[in-house]
Amino acid sequence: MALGPWVLSLGPAVVLALIGLGLYANALTSPFIYDDIPAIVDNPDIRQLWPPDWLRPHAGAHAAVNSRPVVSLSLSLNYAWSGLAPRSYRVFNLAIHILNALLVYGLVKRTLRSWRPELTAAAPSLGLVCAALWLVHPLASQCINYAIQRTELLMAFFYLLALYASMRGADSGHSRAWHGAAVFACALGMASKEVMVTAPLMLLLYNRAFCAGSFVRAWRQRGLFYTGLAGTWAVLAALLWTNPHGNTVGSVSSAEAWNYALNQFGMIVQYLKLSFWPHPLVLDYGFPQPLGFSDVSSSVALVVALVAVAVFAVFRWPGCGFLGAWFFVVLAPTTSIVPLLNEVGAERRVYLSLAALIVLVVVGVYQFLSRRGERTASIAGGSIALGAVLLLGYTT
Repeated sequence: MALGPWVLSLGPAVVLALIGLGLYANALTSPFIYDDIPAIVDNPDIRQLWPPDWLRPHAGAHAAVNSRPVVSLSLSLNYAWSGLAPRSYRVFNLAIHILNALLVYGLVKRTLRSWRPELTAAAPSLGLVCAALWLVHPLASQCINYAIQRTELLMAFFYLLALYASMRGADSGHSRAWHGAAVFACALGMASKEVMVTAPLMLLLYNRAFCAGSFVRAWRQRGLFYTGLAGTWAVLAALLWTNPHGNTVGSVSSAEAWNYALNQFGMIVQYLKLSFWPHPLVLDYGFPQPLGFSDVSSSVALVVALVAVAVFAVFRWPGCGFLGAWFFVVLAPTTSIVPLLNEVGAERRVYLSLAALIVLVVVGVYQFLSRRGERTASIAGGSIALGAVLLLGYTT
């Protein structure tokens, strides 16, 4: 799946930026919709950078910005730049999406060199293919086109940045600086969206899978670092304590929570289906529907089986297990644990989880083709990758 030297010579950042700009240029001036109105247009907290009203949301502030000061700061910067002109808000979203794709490129390239040494030569190409597929995938489009959903983009940016800094800290002579950057990024992610709560666990699992080989060795090597990561949970706890999201999140009856959980099995299957066949996409899935166990038994069986495979793989094939765990763990806060009663599902929730599926498929396809020779893998894999990028990009 190696790409032509002329593509890589442009530089991943340039290639990904050109793809992203070309893909979303026709959507940058679209009007604000739905939650954009209360969270941006009617939000007095973003009207000035100082005094920092964005740090202290007014009573009754919209849930999309409540307890998320990093998101509110970004909106204040947009407002200072262009007022309520939608273009600047979407340019910001697109820029973060491109940066996220570049982080995926760096993570995949460096991880493959240690995880699969035989893929060292192909690692830059495979990393760029993974990043490009994620960049153009239709499931990501909601985060760019729906302005306030930058919450997902910013959380993913700090999540990936923390993981990248952690990885660099494991093999760098400046480990303290990299580890400090990872902890700082993790804290900023906690102030962007609550899904970041899973990041300290996934960073530990990454080190166990690709560096240390066991949880005990990982803790012995960098216990202080993981303690610092866990300390960022205090940031999230403080934000939620002072600015709770309201009665649509968490504070519900056990019956509502159980019904929400039953609905999520079907949503997870839907997310998996859309990851491979992204049509049709839905902007609003509505409220949770009253369901019994028999209504979702097939979805429950499939999801439980896939989770079991992921858990088994964590111990038997740590690299693949990490990717499987990434998909389910990142989804867990919005798709199983905390009831969100005003929205049964949202395709933006799978934004960061999707990256793991793409890496798993791309590396798996390349290794399958490699059994038929490097030349076959290069030509056939490159053709498949180019076709997939064009098709997904056109659909987006």
